[in-house]
This record gives sequence, C-alpha cells and structure tokens, in this order.
Amino acid sequence: MTEKKSNMYSGVKTFNPIAGKCSHNCSYCSCQKGIFQFPNNKMKYSGEPRLYEPAFTPLGKNKTIFVVAQSDLFADGVEFEWIDKVLFHCLKYDNSYMIQTKNTQNLFNYMQSKDYRRILPPDFILGTTIETDNDSHINAFSGGNLTSIRSLYLSKINHDRKYITCEPLMKFNLYNMVELVVKCKPEIVYVGFNSFSKIKLPEPSKEEAIALIEELRKFTKVKIKTNAFRVLGDYK
Repeated sequence: MTEKKSNMYSGVKTFNPIAGKCSHNCSYCSCQKGIFQFPNNKMKYSGEPRLYEPAFTPLGKNKTIFVVAQSDLFADGVEFEWIDKVLFHCLKYDNSYMIQTKNTQNLFNYMQSKDYRRILPPDFILGTTIETDNDSHINAFSGGNLTSIRSLYLSKINHDRKYITCEPLMKFNLYNMVELVVKCKPEIVYVGFNSFSKIKLPEPSKEEAIALIEELRKFTKVKIKTNAFRVLGDYK
C-alpha cells in the first residue's frame, strides 16, 4: 500500500481502492476537490465509479486504516461485488478498519445479504456523518442519505463498534441532533468544522457547539478535531 495519512483522522492511514467521481458530490468536500490539483488523482477520481486495482497491495499490520477515504464505499454506483473484494482484502491483514458512509441504507442492505459477522468482524468500526439534523442544509451542501436516514439505518445494523462524525458541523436543533447521534450507540463521536475555505456553511455558534458536545459526553466519548479551534478556541 502506498501509505497516506488521513486528513480526517489523526494517526490513521488510508486505503483507496474505489476510483471515479463520488456520487455524493458534497459541496464542502475538500477530498474530492483538493485531489484534482494532482494529475494522477484527477484521472483516478474522474468518471464512473470503478475498482482501482493498483490499490490492492499489502496493507501491513497493527494500523488503523480508513477504507475509501477519498470517496464512499457504499455510495450509489459501487457494486456489492467490489465491496466484497475490498473487505476481503482488508481481512488478510491484522489491522483496525474505519468504514464511513453517507449511504447507511446501502450498508444495511449489504450486511443483510451477507454473513456479516465474517465479513465485518469487531476490528471494523462502522460510521456515518451527521453534520446537522436540518434537511435543508443537507440538501444544499451534503450528499447521500438525509441524516435521519443515516442514523436510522446505522442504528438498525447489529454491529458492536460504531462511530459518528459531526463534521462539518452545521446549525442544528440540539434535541434532535443528540437523538440522531445517540440512537446509533457510537463508541466515539468526532466533532469538527468546515475545512474547505472556498465554501461558507451555516455554522452553529461556539455556545451551541459546546452545548452539543456536553450533551453527547453524557452518553459517549467525544473527540474534538483540530479544525474546531477556529470556532471553539481553547475549549476541550
């Protein structure tokens, strides 16, 4: 594997075996937009979704690896047969794997069709993005399922290890937001803000974000990402 650090999670490596343009087309996605400054990446992440065979190299051991960090393994257009190949490749190597999707309905359907205990053992942690509970913000800036759907289907998946990322955090109703996150029973929640400076998002105030973090800490561990300093200052 050509090891690369994840820009989303500190200390995490990435494995990117899915090529093509991500169908979510999130307006704030620095991954899909930033990679185009490099000619080889522009070729890889253009066109229809497809397997990227050169990525299937040894993954080593004793690492935490974000699977399909530059796209979404369960986005529309990604075939279940490709997902099989990606996951079985991961299973050859003794690592922990993060899988994050904005289409948890596809993830749920995939797991219903498989012997998921064999394909997704406990060293896989499943996650989704819940930036807001506001559907209009999701329709305007994000992609994939609405966050209510993301939460619903992740909560229905019978898997012990789950996580949520509230990034980039957008304005929310506190009660609704906490409910969406907590119903998934995540072992950790990451909270971060917009890192793509070319787009302005409807962000909560410092006080509103802290109120969310304090509520979530009643139920689970919360990790504040470094890009939150812009809004939260030295709050930890």
